[in-house]
Amino acid sequence: MLRIDSASRAFGGVYAVRDVGFTVEPGETRAVIGPNGAGKSTLFNLISGHLPLQHGELWFAPDAEAGARRIDRLTPHARARLGIAIVFQGARLFHGMTALENVMVGAHAWTRGGFGSAVFRLPRHRREEAEVRA
Repeated sequence: MLRIDSASRAFGGVYAVRDVGFTVEPGETRAVIGPNGAGKSTLFNLISGHLPLQHGELWFAPDAEAGARRIDRLTPHARARLGIAIVFQGARLFHGMTALENVMVGAHAWTRGGFGSAVFRLPRHRREEAEVRA
């Protein structure tokens, strides 16, 4: 569950996002639509932590059993560990790789193993990769 309560962000006194609030329950699909400059990218940057909220709160529960916790003060890295991240538009894909494999390229934010464990496919790396795939 993701809940956004009265989220606001202004740039130079002009609001890009003002008092936005909604909830997305587990299994739900929502769309954010609007013309250029409507604040869509700003909203996603607020959710992912790439921009700080100036007003409001963000709450997240990774599944129906977990209690919601406030996430608006967490770093983008900490939010990524919870499963909240942005895949930027126009990103270069690796041809010859599946969609899952392309997304997994960014999974380093979720794993603790370093370069060596990935190169040598150590057990810890294999476990973390299996978790990311799930």
